[in-house]
Amino acid sequence: MSTTSRIATNTIFLYLNVAVKAFISLYVTRLVLDALGASDYGIYNVVGGLISMLCFLNTSMTAVTQRFMNYNQGIGDLLRLKSIFNISIVFHLAIALIVVVMMVALKPVFFEHMLNIDSDKVYAASCLYYFAMVSTAFTIMTVPYDAVLNSHENMRYYFYVGIIQSALNLLAAIYICNYHGERLIAYGLFMSAIAIITMIIMRVYCKKHYEECVFSPQKYYRKELYTEIFKYSGWELVGHSSATFLGWASFIVINKFFGTVVNAAAGVTNQLSGQLQILSSNLLKAVNPVMVKYESSGNRKKMFQMTIASCKLSLFCLFIVSIPFYAECNYVLHLWLKKVPDNSLLFCQLFIVLRLIEQATLPLKTAIDAIGKVKWLNIYILFSMVLQLGLIYVFFAMGYPPYVWIVIMIIIAFLFSLYKVAYCAYFAGMDWKQYVKEVVFRSVISYALPILASIGITAFFSSSFLRLIIVLIVSTLTSCGMFYLCGLNAMEKAEVNKLLCNIKNRIR
Repeated sequence: MSTTSRIATNTIFLYLNVAVKAFISLYVTRLVLDALGASDYGIYNVVGGLISMLCFLNTSMTAVTQRFMNYNQGIGDLLRLKSIFNISIVFHLAIALIVVVMMVALKPVFFEHMLNIDSDKVYAASCLYYFAMVSTAFTIMTVPYDAVLNSHENMRYYFYVGIIQSALNLLAAIYICNYHGERLIAYGLFMSAIAIITMIIMRVYCKKHYEECVFSPQKYYRKELYTEIFKYSGWELVGHSSATFLGWASFIVINKFFGTVVNAAAGVTNQLSGQLQILSSNLLKAVNPVMVKYESSGNRKKMFQMTIASCKLSLFCLFIVSIPFYAECNYVLHLWLKKVPDNSLLFCQLFIVLRLIEQATLPLKTAIDAIGKVKWLNIYILFSMVLQLGLIYVFFAMGYPPYVWIVIMIIIAFLFSLYKVAYCAYFAGMDWKQYVKEVVFRSVISYALPILASIGITAFFSSSFLRLIIVLIVSTLTSCGMFYLCGLNAMEKAEVNKLLCNIKNRIR
């Protein structure tokens, strides 16, 4: 199977997975928000933010593990792959232990000095915290197996596991809707059980199908690999911990100034934003292993060709779902949720703008990881996150409304995107003019008509389900048509035509 066909096949499985997961996740959020209420749902998101903050070690090691597995899969050294797998298992067991100890030690600080939770909900929030601790530990231990699947480009199995997870999440949501006890505690218990089941499924499959999945730390011990991975992960830790801490700290600052009801609006926004990000990132999940393998084989020119094409395609994947949602955001929120928390509409629309800006340069991070020059990028991330949090706090203290939080994030994200382009040009030799021409100019030309068409429809028709369908159809058709005509260059059009011919022949 050619590289293009393999990427296309993997992308199809990933999008099938995300389509099912997104639909179920949005419905689950509706059920959970209705069952818990705005205040309890806000508590769930604040506690979840605490867990995310304490998982910064795991987040950084996930990126490191996948990078080294992909890179060495391109080299094809089985013994080295076994060593990397064993190192990742040892590291993630250690991370799980560290995170659990940190969560236990810091619980009094969080609950007594930082969180604004009603006294009658402290016990339920405390139980949720411990369940989240168990869920986190098992999720961390799943990462090495996830990295193995990614390096083998086995997206078909991701699809199956995703369906199982979504089904279990839906069952959990339905159960708590009919549960008459403390629903917050029950939901936390279900989330822990789902994490355990997922880890077991991934482990059994990988041990059965992949040779490198043999756990024997002493046999496959290689000091130089430990040193190499440890040094690389140190700089990744700086960047990921900064970004993770900011996400959690922003929720805490919102909670401090505006209470749990605004946290609920931010939680709804994060759910929608997360689904949009997952939807748009699936192409990257299929492309990332190929990009890293090109670099490991010494073909940097081909790697950057794929990087720029990925920037363009991933932005298209996000745009095609974002524009109709942006135009019909108010209607979709009321269709989705029984009670829409205040500020949700503006939060969601601003977050769409934020995600589009981030998406335009997201594949550049994979290129930087593949090359291995991550030091100054992660230092910049640390600086920008500290600046961002400081600005959010100052503006809230001055009496500005909650949405200022996202406006500041948009400005910082735009500056970071410029920095990534300059970074790739300076440290790796990427042609920044080619990036501007292929990604920026072609995107602006391609998306002008779909935006104008969506605005025109919402201006001339009253809000209804029919208008939503019309916006979806018109924006999708115009986006696809304009992207093919103006967004793709001649070589990319030839690849698309070839792929379509292959699909047509298979159908026949």
